[in-house]
Amino acid sequence: MPRCRIALMLVSAFFLISAHVSAATAPIAPSVLTQHNNNARTGVNPLETILTPATVAVATFGKLFTLTLSSNVNGQVLYVPALKIGGKIHNVVFAYCSNNGNNSPCGLFAFDAESEGPALWNCSLPNGAQYTTGTPAIDPASKTMYLVSKDLNDDGSNWLHAVDILDGSERPGSPVKITGVAQGMGAGNQGGKLGFPATHANSRPGVLIEKGLIYIAFAFNSDAHPYHGWVFCYGYDGSSFTQKGVLCTTPDPDVGKPQNYSKDGGGIWQSGKGLASDGKAIYCTTGNGSFTADTGGRNFSMCFLKLHPVDLQVMDYFAEAKLRSDSDADLDLGNCGPLIIPGTTVLFAGATKYGRSHLVDTMAMGHFNADKDACLQTLSTPAPGGPVGENAVAWNVGPIGSFIYLWNPTQQVAQYVFEAAKRAVVAPMPGKSGLSSSGGGGGLCVTSNGMSNGILWCVGMDGVVHALDAMDVSKELWNSSQNPDRDGLGSVGHFQFPTVVSGKAYIPTGDGKIVVYGLLKR
Repeated sequence: MPRCRIALMLVSAFFLISAHVSAATAPIAPSVLTQHNNNARTGVNPLETILTPATVAVATFGKLFTLTLSSNVNGQVLYVPALKIGGKIHNVVFAYCSNNGNNSPCGLFAFDAESEGPALWNCSLPNGAQYTTGTPAIDPASKTMYLVSKDLNDDGSNWLHAVDILDGSERPGSPVKITGVAQGMGAGNQGGKLGFPATHANSRPGVLIEKGLIYIAFAFNSDAHPYHGWVFCYGYDGSSFTQKGVLCTTPDPDVGKPQNYSKDGGGIWQSGKGLASDGKAIYCTTGNGSFTADTGGRNFSMCFLKLHPVDLQVMDYFAEAKLRSDSDADLDLGNCGPLIIPGTTVLFAGATKYGRSHLVDTMAMGHFNADKDACLQTLSTPAPGGPVGENAVAWNVGPIGSFIYLWNPTQQVAQYVFEAAKRAVVAPMPGKSGLSSSGGGGGLCVTSNGMSNGILWCVGMDGVVHALDAMDVSKELWNSSQNPDRDGLGSVGHFQFPTVVSGKAYIPTGDGKIVVYGLLKR
């Protein structure tokens, strides 16, 4: 059967199922507490009842107001409804601003989500901070935000913070300096021990909170050697942090292998995407560097990793067949982070620098095979031709499976059909959007009311925001250039993701602002 016909049959079946599914009563006000909305990192808000394909159009939807920050948001804006701040109840958006090298104040901002005005509160982090891109995460029960900062002056130390989201104050015992030691003779070791480096470590992935534990990960801001990939697990009891686990991804030398990166690398980059979790394990991808796992070693560059949820030991991994030649050419597998396809045990990570994407089963990841990729499926997805950072998102359309969306630079927005029964991508959708070239590549998210009214939101590197019909991305509903005087966004920044919740879209810019879009008043 032709692939396009399979895709159309899946779409038709989706409509039949949607017509017979009773809509569950949605919470009055959903939250966005972590990067890409959930720990599976699907990028979906399935509780949106205000914005629909029928209401998002140039005549009815546009820019409402702008919030001004001290510097750029690198990551995603978070949202918590119905917080009492300053004696009043507010829906609140939170933004973490990093320094970006312009010596501007760096810290946290809380704004009323419904109107333009000054911050409800803002605070500068101790000693400022250098370039960090990790989105914080919020524990709603304790009203605590966890985030990582890096010193601007002294030694470039990294710090883990626990912040009260009601006023921006540090919780007791916060911040804590992030330190760690791994046994090994890799680059930078002293007497067989690798200490967690300060200046050669930068936290790009979003923070993960899972079952009361906090997970953070590191690479470096550029390929300045030596560096390693690091993952940390912390607990926080309301008064102090306790380190539970530490992983260094490349603790040993890789003697005799034809690689440029023989003693280090393996950074956790992920272009800002957070570490993922299914509640049983932690998942991440690693970049180029030393790899010895195929011979029983402990170096895991160019891999999908499955980590123990407490001590962070590697439980399983997948490495692509051409990893060594790709690693030498700086063609990272870990350019973007994995998402867990809804309702499955399958990981997907698109936009590798070498132009292929992989579906990996978390129950049996496949390890390394030099002859072929030992995973469920490898897809040809053109490599980024421009700025990195194109993380995929996935929308569950019921028993049929899911749609996976990916937007690489110089490419159209791609909509793939993942068929649950086959645990494979059976075809790309026959219709693709015309969004490409100068706008190609950027942050994505999906809003829907369960399995209906899906909208794919895209923020292009050319500074244009797009809303596409998530059932068929060839259908554009609205974009910010249709009425540029009213809706123009401006420039965009590095590793920024849209947040769309409760009828409004919060879009960070490249010049220290958050532009807020929503339904226009008539």
